Amino acid sequence: MPAHPAPDRQSVLVVEDNPVTRKLVRVALEAEGYRVLEARDGGRAVALLAAEAPDLVIQDLVLPDMDGLALIERLRATGRGAEIPILAFSGLIQQLEDQRLARAGFDDLMLKPIEPSRLVDVVRAHLPQPVAPSRLPGAGRHVVLADDDPVQRKLTRVRLEQLGFAVTTAADGAEALELARRLRPDVLVSDVLMPRLDGFGLCLEARQDPRLSDLPIVLVTSSYIEAEDRALAEQAGADAFIVRTPDLRELLQTLEAPLGRVDPRPPPAAAEALALDEQRNRRLLSQLDRHLAVNASLARRASTLAAGLTVLGGVSDAILASRDVHAALADVLARCLDAIGVSRGAIFLVQDARLSVAASHGFEDTPPERLESFFGQPGLLRATILGAQAFELTPSDPAAHPVLEVLAPGATLLPLTCSDERLGALLIDAPPAPVPQRHGDQAWGEDWRSFARSIATQISVALALARTFERMAASEQRRRLLMESAHDAMLVVSAGGLVVEANVAADQLFGLPLDGTEGRRLNDLIPGVGRELYDPAAPSGIHPLVVRRPDGAETPVEATSAHVTLRDEALSLVVLRDVTEREALEAQLRQAQKMEAMGLLAGGVAHDFNNLLAVVLMCSQFLLDDLPADDPRREDVEEILAAGQRGAGLTRQLLAFGRRQVLQPEALVLSEAVAEIGKMLRRLIGEDITLALELAPALPTCLADPGQIEQVLVNLVVNARDAMPGGGRITVTTGLDPQHDDWVVLTVADTGVGMPPEVRARIFEPFYTTKGPGRGTGLGLSTVLGIVEQSGGRVEVDSVPGAGTIFRVLLPRHRGPAPTRAAARPARIRRKGVETVLLAEDDVRLRTGMARVLGAAGYRLLLAADGDEAVEVATRHAGPIPLMVADVVMPGLNGPEAAERVRQLHPETEVLFVSGYFDHTALSAPLLAGGAHFLPKPFTPDALTRKLDELLGARAHTTTG
Repeated sequence: MPAHPAPDRQSVLVVEDNPVTRKLVRVALEAEGYRVLEARDGGRAVALLAAEAPDLVIQDLVLPDMDGLALIERLRATGRGAEIPILAFSGLIQQLEDQRLARAGFDDLMLKPIEPSRLVDVVRAHLPQPVAPSRLPGAGRHVVLADDDPVQRKLTRVRLEQLGFAVTTAADGAEALELARRLRPDVLVSDVLMPRLDGFGLCLEARQDPRLSDLPIVLVTSSYIEAEDRALAEQAGADAFIVRTPDLRELLQTLEAPLGRVDPRPPPAAAEALALDEQRNRRLLSQLDRHLAVNASLARRASTLAAGLTVLGGVSDAILASRDVHAALADVLARCLDAIGVSRGAIFLVQDARLSVAASHGFEDTPPERLESFFGQPGLLRATILGAQAFELTPSDPAAHPVLEVLAPGATLLPLTCSDERLGALLIDAPPAPVPQRHGDQAWGEDWRSFARSIATQISVALALARTFERMAASEQRRRLLMESAHDAMLVVSAGGLVVEANVAADQLFGLPLDGTEGRRLNDLIPGVGRELYDPAAPSGIHPLVVRRPDGAETPVEATSAHVTLRDEALSLVVLRDVTEREALEAQLRQAQKMEAMGLLAGGVAHDFNNLLAVVLMCSQFLLDDLPADDPRREDVEEILAAGQRGAGLTRQLLAFGRRQVLQPEALVLSEAVAEIGKMLRRLIGEDITLALELAPALPTCLADPGQIEQVLVNLVVNARDAMPGGGRITVTTGLDPQHDDWVVLTVADTGVGMPPEVRARIFEPFYTTKGPGRGTGLGLSTVLGIVEQSGGRVEVDSVPGAGTIFRVLLPRHRGPAPTRAAARPARIRRKGVETVLLAEDDVRLRTGMARVLGAAGYRLLLAADGDEAVEVATRHAGPIPLMVADVVMPGLNGPEAAERVRQLHPETEVLFVSGYFDHTALSAPLLAGGAHFLPKPFTPDALTRKLDELLGARAHTTTG
């Protein structure tokens, strides 16, 4: 989803010692436009609050240097901390006591792990876009808010108070009803699913109370989303029934609108009230059943996820801390077993062709040799490892009986393998009772087995990674080879910041000779870098930096580091990745997304604007035809007509830029096309500029629309002319691409002022121009790019300031037969008033104008407001319909669909499609295939009648003398 930048880059201070959680929070908030400050302990948080003055603080309750409650006391004691919102953030549920946290000074609380969108919603609730006091929609209005969820209740209250509402909260419907009777608010907002009295019951009770019968009531829900729920809300007397969204947009819009009951509804009769209550209870039972099922499923998966996170956390901590996964296996195993409520387990490893117990839990009373022999059944253990297949102990397997004297049925052996390497096995005992009985759901058994497999996979990966590190440490030559083969700059830095080793990529990055990086201090190579890259106590992460070479060139890099201890020496491996190319690609992606959005906007504007322009052009022509030649008003009408034609040209440019105009390609000899418009080009450029045409003879054809290619050439030549204010030379050449003969090339070169790189990077942006006011719209080159890319080609640009510019347009070579067109009908004389035309156009003004034009031309008209009506008219019409004129985009049946239906009824019907824009490329294919006819909007009355006469094969014969 697109980001919503926070106003003025509001800043959030995140106080969290876990680097993974800190990164997740930072990424989620930065994606929404917030500036994120990070502190891994309380001391740094206090310093950052004083130095940076953040707008909001999110702090963990458990920090390495102080308690979370002690930290908030220190933050609130500062001048800035007394004002800003501070949110509690913890994974320890016993610490999330709302009253205790409120007394401590926290504004809100969040439970880990938090879903990113939920985090953003909470932050937005406390840091919304500021609303001007004069625009506060809730000023002077009182709301009673009922919601049993304290977090939702608080979020909604905060948002309403920021919009000016006075809010009184209630924890359920019964409390809300009592408050409404006592306070008589302006509106009552209530959740639906609540204890004691739900939202439906609240409505029924209020409507039976004469004091509250006219009180506006808004029900908000995230559970009751079916049509029956909405109907029940209306019958119960709710004024609005809203499905809750994270941004509360619909609720806020409803409260901004006037709410009131003009005619208070009388309380329902006893029978009706009883029926409503029964219906309410049925809906409540249905919701509770659904919530129970959902909660049971979530609980099962939450248990599995929590255990899985324990594994990942334990293994990750082992790798980050000591890189000794073997030493951490006992801790990892104990935490995993505890997370799922299993008391016993073990990890067996294959080392030097011998099977040994690497970690165990719950077998303190079992002799080590008995556990190592797998309770007298080592064959089961070896078969699991060698076969790489999980094995579940069941009473039906005789081989498992000795083991089942110790372990419970359902205990599982899982192989530890990685890349076909047999590492060992993981034993997880089962609960004393069968899994389905213990957890009440057969599906949990599969979740349990899936969890066990995930543990085995993670431990396998960790073991394989640990052994890889050991082999790398044992082989200095191999380690050096890996460093030298890396594309990133790699530095081994001592605890004092001295570069001990560096690869060739590092020397190249810093612009130093071979081995010139070693022996230097990292702070000298990257001034101001600090100790964060080589201090083992510094938090891990990605650090954006800029490296400056001796020649002054700067390179953006991302720095990461890993800390190790070799022979009691603390070292850091610092990796610097050149991100120049990635940043360029990201910039190109942003530009492409912006261009696509502009194209969609251009197409949508052109669609409506072309209909308006068609009406303007036709009505202007009507006025001109009715005015005498000496009428002084003709000049005004002619200006209107000219302005409409200029508007039509602008919409054509918009459609070309947006790749949404309709191309009518044909096999085109590019040299001949350029030669035909050579005279017009000379008139465009003026006498002080020389135009040279160097056209290749016998050039293969390309598949393109001649009219659009003409527009490409004219735009490029005009652009070249404007780049030579003092005169110069423009050379237009045609030929084949010398490297790939699949492309036919049109080149326009000038001897003008050229372009610097920053201008050349933006020339295809819409509305970007370096010309003065009134000298260009900034759409010329955007139009060129749109036409060429829609034709399957591409545009290349070379330019040097002071040395001119060269544009190369590459069009795909056409190797097949030329596209066939419908054979022209033999000309015939149309008798005025005989021909029948079916006109289908959904724009009433344009339909009226076209009907006037065709009626004046002597055609008999059948009018339809859309495709469906056109089919109905054709069905009722008994005579022939020689011609149908149909808009392409209409409600119901579109133009091509309606034409197909009409031709099934009247096979003799010729069809002329008219449109200013195709909103889907699939529409253009059937229109232009097989000789279909098309007239783009906007068009003049003369263009419309000429097209119809051409299609009917009739032209007026006049005698010239």
